[in-house]
Amino acid sequence: MQNDSSTIPTWNGRVHPLADLFPLLSPADAESLTESVRTNGLIHPLTLAPDGTLLDGRNRLAACRAAGVEPRFTVHDGDPLAFIVASNLARRHLSESQRAMIAERLANLKRGDNRFTIDAPIGASISQSDAAELLNVSRRSVQRAAEVKHKAPELAEKVEAGELPLGRAVRILRAHVAQNSGDNEWYTPPQYAEAAAAVMGGIDLDPASNPVANQAVGASTFYTAEDDGLQRPWAGRVWMNPPYAQPLINQFCARLVESVCSGAVTEACVLVNNATETAWFQTLVTVASAICFPRGRVRFWHPEKEKESAPLQGQAVVYCGADPDAFAREFRRFGFVVRVEASNG
Repeated sequence: MQNDSSTIPTWNGRVHPLADLFPLLSPADAESLTESVRTNGLIHPLTLAPDGTLLDGRNRLAACRAAGVEPRFTVHDGDPLAFIVASNLARRHLSESQRAMIAERLANLKRGDNRFTIDAPIGASISQSDAAELLNVSRRSVQRAAEVKHKAPELAEKVEAGELPLGRAVRILRAHVAQNSGDNEWYTPPQYAEAAAAVMGGIDLDPASNPVANQAVGASTFYTAEDDGLQRPWAGRVWMNPPYAQPLINQFCARLVESVCSGAVTEACVLVNNATETAWFQTLVTVASAICFPRGRVRFWHPEKEKESAPLQGQAVVYCGADPDAFAREFRRFGFVVRVEASNG
């Protein structure tokens, strides 16, 4: 650490990517810090790297700006990783769950990963074991953090904010996965099927249904699991709420695309998870002309379960047909509707 003011660089306006791994203070704590700086001035200076990148002091910098106080700086010319981690762990009251989430992000941070493309090296890529040791958590906790981060980002945000313990987030995630993988009999809310029928002028076929579900859908023909709809003819105006488990969802979406391209299916409305990154969703939208992304999560129902089921992720209703204007008129009450441009890929 260098303390001679003549050697302290000017802040270049950038924050080191490692510092951004740590959450900022809550609004209440940030306000308390601002009041302290306003009353007592800045007690501890902010720390810069030799190139002027901010290593430590994001919250104090924000407090200085809010309080109208000119910040002071010092410089650290050693290993930024060790310094940033040690500085934050020494004074931040981070839970074990929050530290595990930080370690997960650290283990996925590669050289050059930052918004500014700055020359602020972090060294070689860091393993989960090394990240766990730095943040004083188990490697198993880092692995669980990675599971939540990649499969349920909305839960990961709550863990990072200190609103949800990591163990509870994992249990919620796994319960959801078990539901999607095991029990495919969750039924369409009637208002969605009614809107689809209004757009298409009726529903000729629901290829993934049963007698109870069809009371709400009202399809002229429907196939049950015993019928094996993948092996039956598809034609006309189709409503489909496919089983969400793999490989069935991929197979049903592929069959719909094939049927639309052949002309056998003239129109279709498909209710699926908005898993835009998946191969089946990308395949499905090749024949779409509009998509509705509902507000909140669609609450499915089951005749033998007291409570409705709301999946962890949001849903999408994909429309395949020649009248996207009619689809938009009917479905905009559920959420926003976007047009899909034809793909030449």
